[in-house]
This record gives sequence, C-alpha cells and structure tokens, in this order.
Amino acid sequence: MSAQYNFDTEKSYRKIGLLGASLTQQFVNHKTQEPTGYSYYLNMLLKSIYPNNYKLRKFTYPGSRFELGGWFHCQDILDFRPDLLLLELSVEDGSQKIIFGQRQRDYVHFFHILIQHNIFFGCLLLDHALVDPKQNSLILDICEKMKIPAQLVHQKDIESEQVRFEGVHTNAASAKSLLSAWKPFISNMLRLSHFKLSWSAYSLRLPKN
Repeated sequence: MSAQYNFDTEKSYRKIGLLGASLTQQFVNHKTQEPTGYSYYLNMLLKSIYPNNYKLRKFTYPGSRFELGGWFHCQDILDFRPDLLLLELSVEDGSQKIIFGQRQRDYVHFFHILIQHNIFFGCLLLDHALVDPKQNSLILDICEKMKIPAQLVHQKDIESEQVRFEGVHTNAASAKSLLSAWKPFISNMLRLSHFKLSWSAYSLRLPKN
C-alpha cells in the first residue's frame, strides 16, 4: 500500500467478499475464541482502515470444491455486489483430484460473470505441500491470460520454528503470518477498488509483482 495514498473512509461504505473453502471458513475457535483463520486478521485490517464503515462477507464451501460450492454462491455474490472480492482457490481444489478441462472451464466462466458485472476481484493462492502445484499453475495461467490480479505465497515463507500450519489449515500464529504475506497485495487491491473503474481501466493500473 502506498504511503502517499489515504483511503477515503468517510464517503463510501465498503463491501468486501471472500470466496473459498475451509481455509477461508476458519475464523475463531468457538470454545476458546482464539483466532484460527486468516479472515480474522483480514477483518482486523479492514477495521483499522474503515472503522465501522465496512462489511466483510464470506462465501465458503468447506470440504467441497469450487465446481460445487463456488457456483452455489455465484448469485449471492452478485446480489452482494462487493467493492472487492478475494478468491482463495488453492485449498480443497488443490488437495482433491483435478479434472483440468472441466475446472478450467468453470473458473473462466465464473471469472467472466464477475467481469461482466464489473465486480473487481483477485485470487489469493497458497503454495503448500498438501496442495497440488498444478492447481496454482492453472489459476495463475488463467489470471495471466485474463489480466486478473493474483498473489501466490509460499508455505516456506510463512512457517518458522514457532509458526506451523495444521495440515492445510491454520492456527492463530500461521493465520496471522498467512494474512501478513497476502497483506501488501490485499492492501493494493483495496486501494484500487476505490477508483470505481471498469475492468479495462483496472488492467492498466494493476501493479507488477
């Protein structure tokens, strides 16, 4: 996020959407209230930028795949009309059998629908030992061809002696570290979402990774 840019937090109510499977579903431990998901820390980030002037809504399909859960939420997303939609498509889709032809068609069709409705969106990707690297390659290839912003972060850059994933899921420490890795990308996407431009104009302003 540019130090020279000030978010216009007073003039517009912001709506942020998250689409994903169980990694995105995670938020807090219901018994201990300890944070367990990156969406908890994203909510904290949004609260620091848009105090009491935003809504974060999650469209999740834990244990399922985009081919089922993603399409299930399509109309809900269009009705919500987020200023920014972030799609986490690595976990679940990348840990289950990939039927590349059908999955590619599903992603491309879904992305076209979002673009046609002028919903600004980007993809959050995780390179993880339990995620088939072909999944991330598929998404990155589609995003490159369609000029959709995407950010891939790596498990090795998130974990340390004190920070570990629990399978493909997170605890308080790894969730915070994961959001921290995605934060520069998310912050820039939030900044761009304020301009209310068409997709063709967005493509000219997207940062180079």
